[in-house]
Amino acid sequence: MKAWIFAVLLAAASVSVYSYPDALNDMTPDGRGAQAAEEILEVVQRAATSMEMAPNIQEFNAFVYEKASRFSIEELYESGFLETLPDGSKGLVFIGNNQPGSYALTTGQSGAKPCPGGFTAEFGLKRHETCEYGGPSFSAHMDIRANTLRMSDQTGLALHEGFLKVIDPKNFHELQALRTRKDRHIKMEALMVLKEFYTKFPHGARLIQLYTYPLHSEIVTREFEGQEYTVQNFRVFLKLDAIKKDYPFLSGYLEDFRDLFRSEVIVSNKQGATILKMAFDSQKDIFSLSMLSRQGKVIPFDAKGNPLFDQEVRGVGLEDLEFDVDMTLFVNVFGIKFTTENIDSAWRYHREGSKGALEVKLTNIDRTSLFGKAEGKVPDWVRDLAIPQKVDNMLFGFTRLLVNANNGEGSRMVMEWDDSDPENVAFHMRGTTELLDNYYVRFAAAAIKYCFQTDGNTQYDMQRLLTRTLNAIILDMRMYSGDGVRQEALSNAGSVHNDG
Repeated sequence: MKAWIFAVLLAAASVSVYSYPDALNDMTPDGRGAQAAEEILEVVQRAATSMEMAPNIQEFNAFVYEKASRFSIEELYESGFLETLPDGSKGLVFIGNNQPGSYALTTGQSGAKPCPGGFTAEFGLKRHETCEYGGPSFSAHMDIRANTLRMSDQTGLALHEGFLKVIDPKNFHELQALRTRKDRHIKMEALMVLKEFYTKFPHGARLIQLYTYPLHSEIVTREFEGQEYTVQNFRVFLKLDAIKKDYPFLSGYLEDFRDLFRSEVIVSNKQGATILKMAFDSQKDIFSLSMLSRQGKVIPFDAKGNPLFDQEVRGVGLEDLEFDVDMTLFVNVFGIKFTTENIDSAWRYHREGSKGALEVKLTNIDRTSLFGKAEGKVPDWVRDLAIPQKVDNMLFGFTRLLVNANNGEGSRMVMEWDDSDPENVAFHMRGTTELLDNYYVRFAAAAIKYCFQTDGNTQYDMQRLLTRTLNAIILDMRMYSGDGVRQEALSNAGSVHNDG
């Protein structure tokens, strides 16, 4: 009798629990979100592993790489690689063609319509002899269009809401009810959520367990003024020893990033409350994120960390939301340290009918402080690019022009989605800015080249890990992309193996 009652209670709990596969499939109105994700991931996989690049693009890439150590926008502008675009600027139009078994990257003309899973990307420059902060300067624009199959702003918001529902306090109680006797020692909600994730997405979880330390994350339920909510503090550390074992050249590459940069990002609403905090740190946690939520909604919080329930935001059905992003940035290049305390931007998301848009405008960049001197094993390009005495003024002029670009219009970007044809979502991203061609551009280009350049062995390791990661995610999507969950996949989903 007791066994029968337990079985009934377990069945009832199974029906009411909201799981990660539910969140995945609920991101599309037809309940086939896993299939939609699988489709777009297969396109990404082809682009990442089977890219066929036209010879003229290979030549252009080689030119940019060669010139990076002493880069100037002027030299790029006057090179024979750029063509005159319809608006009179000089630039290039790249076209990505999604093909069976491969992905082709060519150049073409403005206005081409992307094929399903394909894109067009136009980049252009227009020269100005002088500007308020010196000269010459260059107005720069980009215009990217893509067919993203069934993926849109709405699917992204729905997926995020679904994942938040999984960690809702009420859902935690249901997860608790399903714990087996073997799992009774797992008391922290974070471990319960991780176990749920690992069980439902075993292939991706295998890589996460191999190469990161997710158990440093904290997910707890709390109560404030009689209302329950979830606190999320995600922290991701890399297991460099494990990476070194499987990808030795990539491991050495990552080691070179130690103490290269730190950045903190705070997203706030117009009432001044914090929506979320993020941090990137190449020395400690590679990534961390803090936010509050309940019932699939994001809850802003005050300076004390207390939730503001009356300001909570739901992604699905969102029509208009304005928010601000403040970023601090620290970069250390061979002992030469750059610190910018505030890089501010204004954001607005709005949706009407079948069209959604996210608008971004750069509003302020504090003066960058520069201190320290080159130390240790310094490459030739650092010595060759002797830092002028007034480099801080050059940095300030460069950043002020970014904020006040194009006669006060400013640096802007707009991302738009049109899902009037839900099987072929039209994505459009366009942006404009203005760049000052001075010492800072040359230093930044040389630093980026030195820090991010890779040899053949490192590229091989990167390709292997990328291929492995995409394969794992696609396999997890296929577990839930059919008519109901595939039983053969479920039978092997309960354990995570080390495939070294």
